[in-house]
Amino acid sequence: MDLSIFSHDFSHLYSLDDVPPLDTFIPESLLPRDLFVHENRPRRIANGPRQRDTPMRYVRIYPTPGPVDRPSQNPVAHLYLDPNKNSLGKGNHSTVVRAPMVLRLDPDSRARSRVSVAVKLADNECGAHAMLRQEAKLYNSFPRHLMEDTVPSLCVRWNAVPAEASVPEVQEAVPAAKAAKCEEGGEGRESELVQAGVACAHKADEAQTTSQERSEPAMSSPPAVVQGERESGPVQHEDSISTANNDPPQPAESEKVQVLPAVVPKFYGYYAPLNPDGTPFSCEHEGCDVDSMCYVDWPTHVLLVEECGEPVHPYSVDTEDRRKCLDLFRRLHAAGFTQGSAYRRNMLIQPGPLSVPRDERTVDLPSFRLIDFGRGEARSMLDADVLDCFEGWAASELEQARRELRIS
Repeated sequence: MDLSIFSHDFSHLYSLDDVPPLDTFIPESLLPRDLFVHENRPRRIANGPRQRDTPMRYVRIYPTPGPVDRPSQNPVAHLYLDPNKNSLGKGNHSTVVRAPMVLRLDPDSRARSRVSVAVKLADNECGAHAMLRQEAKLYNSFPRHLMEDTVPSLCVRWNAVPAEASVPEVQEAVPAAKAAKCEEGGEGRESELVQAGVACAHKADEAQTTSQERSEPAMSSPPAVVQGERESGPVQHEDSISTANNDPPQPAESEKVQVLPAVVPKFYGYYAPLNPDGTPFSCEHEGCDVDSMCYVDWPTHVLLVEECGEPVHPYSVDTEDRRKCLDLFRRLHAAGFTQGSAYRRNMLIQPGPLSVPRDERTVDLPSFRLIDFGRGEARSMLDADVLDCFEGWAASELEQARRELRIS
């Protein structure tokens, strides 16, 4: 018998050729609960001998999974690690790998997509595992608007709205992609923004009724429009006042919507390997913290996030763009978080803006991200006796980031 029939080459599964990076959110209903991790050279994800291409089952810890009524509601994904070939970087306590992942991304289709994500693995120190665990807690706490470009303004079609008429208040930022759809105009666009949590509705009927009751109705002015930053790109605002013939005028060329860029990568989950008894692996040394260097032979958890470019080199980025990167720290602090390690290696740059398709992005409009939150803090998680320290930590971190970015 020819024994070669039992040999298989699975190297193509670990290849990143023609594999696009995942840069959208995974629908909540499809976020993997089970993750089967394959490693080309098994040594990082298990604490014992394993055969090549034998996957190890991981389960999601964050975001915390809800109850499952049927097995069909248990989304599964496969992750293919090859740290030697696909490394994105090696830090003092961890390794980051770019890895193909196979999963469903469309709730209306059973088809599975092959995309790449950034995977963070802890080194063999108890402190490294503690850092990865802390970073996962912060990613799980980040609000969604820190992970995507947003438009913090109201998209309203103005149709003879009296000054006395109430204007809906903005409850949360609008994803830039949604705002762009609204600005394209046309009926039916409003429902998309309403579903996004933003009031975007006609007031025509209300205005008509109100105007009949008032002898001299007053016309209101549209909301103030902010001149866009370079990060925003040529996004047009749709706010307008209807004319006598009900044809809204075109927005002035100078009117732009300010797009707030994302601050941190999108979060795709934090996963733990399973023990033989089916429970998630968890281990830590009592009394140890993120700075502890005790050698351990624990299987690493995995943190999955969006790929966001390369470290910033201040002298190859102009001052205006470096200030935009610095602003990310201000927004992070305003949201109640610190990064904890404000070095250039933890500030990433890539072509932008991210609100446009990937093939339309350019290095002339760069996008920035902050990464590595193993030493970060969330104000909401602090003990009462150190809560007053947060503002000082944030101020110190901002100054360190300023020095790293060579901003005077």
